[in-house]
Amino acid sequence: VGRERPNSSNARSFPSGHASATFATAAVLHGHFDWKVGVPAYAVAGFVGWTRARDNVHWLSDVAMGAAIGIAAGHTVTRGHRERVWRIVPMKTRGGAAVYVVR
Repeated sequence: VGRERPNSSNARSFPSGHASATFATAAVLHGHFDWKVGVPAYAVAGFVGWTRARDNVHWLSDVAMGAAIGIAAGHTVTRGHRERVWRIVPMKTRGGAAVYVVR
């Protein structure tokens, strides 16, 4: 975007790449391993984002947008990998066939 960092370094500020990367990783881990791994991963990502703002390297809005981009990317990556809630099961029955819809 071209916004300066709060510490006036020459690097661009918006969005935070560290926040994007760590939140994307957390979202992928959550998508593959559910909340048992997702909660600690999001906690680490939140800590990374917080330190970027605390150390005056990014504005809070940089971190928030980086987190949003990372979460969206992570969920997009794992969207097709999740277990389906509904199943369609064809079955052979005595004298014919049936199709069961199972939830």
